[in-house]
Amino acid sequence: MRNRLKVLRAERDWSQAELGGRLGVSRQAVNAIETGKHDPSLPLAFKIARLFAMPTKKYFSSVRPEAGATEDMGPAQQAQEASRNRFWMMISGVMHLRAGVGGPHVPSQ
Repeated sequence: MRNRLKVLRAERDWSQAELGGRLGVSRQAVNAIETGKHDPSLPLAFKIARLFAMPTKKYFSSVRPEAGATEDMGPAQQAQEASRNRFWMMISGVMHLRAGVGGPHVPSQ
């Protein structure tokens, strides 16, 4: 998953430790999110949105692999990609609900 957290932080001339303090997380957590090693929890994603006064879609984007690219991924990578897709579908649904419109249709599995 790509994000603009590092760019937004740099625009404000904040260190990772400063941003972490504003969000209530460690510098290491900020680094892990900026480098894409970890995705933020839902509450943390909302804290980031409030801090930068922008919707989550503006600073995070789910990068979907090209058609057929998941076939080249190992089982762990496929599971991680599926987890990220579910996370962003959930974020999208919550944002729609908070805005007072219907969320995306999620087919049953």
